[in-house]
Amino acid sequence: MPTPSRDNLSPFSAWSSKPSRIKRLKAFGCKAFILVHKNQRKWKLSPTSEEGILLGFINDNSAYKILQIRDKAVIITRHALFVEDSFPSLAAKPDIHDCSRWVEINQEDNEPFLNCKDIEPKHTDDMSDVHHLNTSPSIEQAPQISENPDTCHPENHCRIKVIGPWHPTLIQGHIDSKKIFPYSRRPKAFVVSGSADTITYSRAVSGDKSSSWLDSIHREMNAMQKLDVWNLITLEKDFKLVGTTWVFRQKRNDLTEVTKYKARLCAQGFSQAFGKDYSKNFAPTINLHSLQTLIAFSVSHKLDFQQLDIHSAFLNAPLDEKVPLAWYKRLTTWLEGLGFNASVSAPFFGNELFFFKEDIKKEFEVKDLGKDDVMLGIKLIHAESGIIISQAHYVESVLAVYGMGKCKPMTTPMVPNSHLEKGTQEECSCFDTLNINYRSAIGSLNCLSEATRPDIYFAVSYLSQFLEKPGISHWTAFLHFLHYLRGTVAYGLHYTTDGVGGLCAYSDADWGNCRQTRRTVSGFVISFKGFLVIWKSRMQPSVSLSKAEAEYKALTDLSKEVLWLRQLVKELSLCDFDSPTIIFEDNQGCINTANSDSNSNTRQMKHVDIKLHFIREAIWNGLIKVIYIPSDKMLADFMTKSVCRPALVRCLNALNVLSLRERGDVES
Repeated sequence: MPTPSRDNLSPFSAWSSKPSRIKRLKAFGCKAFILVHKNQRKWKLSPTSEEGILLGFINDNSAYKILQIRDKAVIITRHALFVEDSFPSLAAKPDIHDCSRWVEINQEDNEPFLNCKDIEPKHTDDMSDVHHLNTSPSIEQAPQISENPDTCHPENHCRIKVIGPWHPTLIQGHIDSKKIFPYSRRPKAFVVSGSADTITYSRAVSGDKSSSWLDSIHREMNAMQKLDVWNLITLEKDFKLVGTTWVFRQKRNDLTEVTKYKARLCAQGFSQAFGKDYSKNFAPTINLHSLQTLIAFSVSHKLDFQQLDIHSAFLNAPLDEKVPLAWYKRLTTWLEGLGFNASVSAPFFGNELFFFKEDIKKEFEVKDLGKDDVMLGIKLIHAESGIIISQAHYVESVLAVYGMGKCKPMTTPMVPNSHLEKGTQEECSCFDTLNINYRSAIGSLNCLSEATRPDIYFAVSYLSQFLEKPGISHWTAFLHFLHYLRGTVAYGLHYTTDGVGGLCAYSDADWGNCRQTRRTVSGFVISFKGFLVIWKSRMQPSVSLSKAEAEYKALTDLSKEVLWLRQLVKELSLCDFDSPTIIFEDNQGCINTANSDSNSNTRQMKHVDIKLHFIREAIWNGLIKVIYIPSDKMLADFMTKSVCRPALVRCLNALNVLSLRERGDVES
């Protein structure tokens, strides 16, 4: 609702700069007229509406819930008119003649006799008994009560109804066995806790770590004064101020030990309106796929990794206006002055640089991290054979949050060949009683699947399809997933010094995987120097009419990633492309379509969107080449469906995913 503290704006309007949609809000309990569609009318002059009472909205607020007075039925509709100053009542009166036994109250007691005049009728609009109306008798007028207490008859005196003996009733019905869970899998307790890093200013300066937090606050303020971040000005009339807040974070190593206390003074950007106070909120950063490509190249050429942390990086940019790209422009200008060229395919990362030291130390205040063991939350294990990247510490923290630190390990992320469907109303209600944030649970695994764990990418992508209305079956699948993480905590990607070759890719598709929409799941993996650098799995936007068409769409998605990666590798001079990039495909029909002339479309593929055929141009230009591979050797198979353990192990071993504890392959 609008409040004076927000200039009479609602929270939604203050956040999005859009007016609140309150026209659909109606007074609860008011009279409503439900539209009767033409195909439901008996004849031409039949009523076009039915009278009802507004009960509320359905869960997603897309329609009204209205009690139809005539049939005592709850109708869900979007088409209704409301009379908000009229509130009809449906309070049913009890039938006093239905009582099987009555007991007279003794009138000779010392307590004053309570007659019907002393009892005032209770008028209420409470609709709590609406769900009983379908089986209740017709509404009757209540008996008239005499105004004269002397003329009250004994039958009008207050009486007590004695309920007869109660007998249990057997209720029988069919229960789906899939909805019955073992007792050991039923949740017994849950814990709600905040993040350990959520620290307020008062808590920081008054707690047992106050000296460390105060030092970090002084460092931040000194950096702002040194870099002329702000100036004192006279406040003009009607000038909109943007508040500030302190954000405190603890930087930890791979053993979760605190290594640094960081304090940042941040503007409260939520008080600004898009299009009025700012128009851009994007700052270029390097993506994980580019970083993994650099790791694969450096390890294969036996190059070393060095890290530098620029102190208060975004404060180094001089501003004449509020420009979020300022730090990137400041860094780019200085690097170009040293002879560097900015990459078009992947911009520089804005906070931690891995390249040179001496020149950058002269320009910025930096901290030399050297051969740091943690980079962007990823553990780097340096070995003679190369580098292993892992997020075992993050997996442990996720398991601890959900109390699964000592659970029994599972061998696959999901039950092989399993399919989940949208939760029924009963399943969703059952899950709601757990008070668990399913969206947050799945979201906590995204960075893990994107950075170091390709084996769980499909499972995370699949479970995220049910974020809107999760049911108990989806939560059970998530718990199975955590059991798999328990047994694979130490999994990581291995980049060795014996890497050879250039780019290589595998494309696969599971035709009609979704049982509700019959859409296909595409999946692919790309390796560089023999090491995995890109992996993806996603649902295709449209239904495919054949297996070949589904594979062709997946091949198109992969081709776009391959062409981008070729451009990145070429810009960074990591590899010379004297030959096309090899893409392995296990469907002959798809390969024939990709290699065919664009003017000779077959009858089965002529309906395919023309934008998908750009792969043919890439083949003609010598950028890619599609080669057949048997399905039992397809390494992207685990990206399209839940596979069995042997198939998963075969793919992971071939892609250099290994267990850090044994320093061997996944099978061991």
